Amino acid sequence: TTDLNIDFDSSNKSTLGTASIYFVVGDANKKVYKLSSAVVNEATINFEIDGIAMIDWSGFASEVTDDTASGEPTATVTEAIADTDNFIRNRLTQLTIVPTSQDPDGDSTDELEASYDLTLTGGNITISNNITYITPEELGIVNIPVGHVTGGRAVSGSFTCYLLKDTSATNKSTDFFEDVRSITNVVTNSFALTFKVGGTTAPFFNLAMTTAHLDIPTHSIEDVISLETNFTALPSTIDETDEVVLTYKGA
Repeated sequence: TTDLNIDFDSSNKSTLGTASIYFVVGDANKKVYKLSSAVVNEATINFEIDGIAMIDWSGFASEVTDDTASGEPTATVTEAIADTDNFIRNRLTQLTIVPTSQDPDGDSTDELEASYDLTLTGGNITISNNITYITPEELGIVNIPVGHVTGGRAVSGSFTCYLLKDTSATNKSTDFFEDVRSITNVVTNSFALTFKVGGTTAPFFNLAMTTAHLDIPTHSIEDVISLETNFTALPSTIDETDEVVLTYKGA
């Protein structure tokens, strides 16, 4: 029932913590593979209207070894691994878009609304550490990495919504498309994005991005006309770590 907040205040490091990751394949005649000195490089959060929100993890390890002889490893984290009632379903994810300035071109006319409220049918958000492995080149052997370094952290993704025209409001998806498209003399833009993956009833997953650049939305002509928008989340200043703050809202 307590919110779980995840930020990147301690993540501006040249190297990240490593771990040993075990994959247990099979049951009676199982194989155990050990990934030594493993480090997480990317996490991609995917959500869609008819699915459960999921996170895809990818990364690197110095080597993969067969660890079957040592037996199945003891799990470090065992809390709620058998629970099936805490999945986050995309019950029409809510997105609030707030422009940093309603007058981005400075002509004393507000081209943008104070905020836009969109109901999403799907989307994805990728957080990448852009890791590079350091591997010495030795003749006659298979080279094994000796370490890694991080690159510039990148947070990007896209979201999809129906093309909705609501004559009683001026902050829906059609209005958003028309307003962003109309700013032809502005090269960059800045918006605050707040995703509520799973709706507004707990459990849901909140992602807050204070400074994001949005591409002009593109149309998809299918059974229902929809809009897809790519975005890149940026820190508010060069030395900040506030590209995104993630919050799990428990039931």
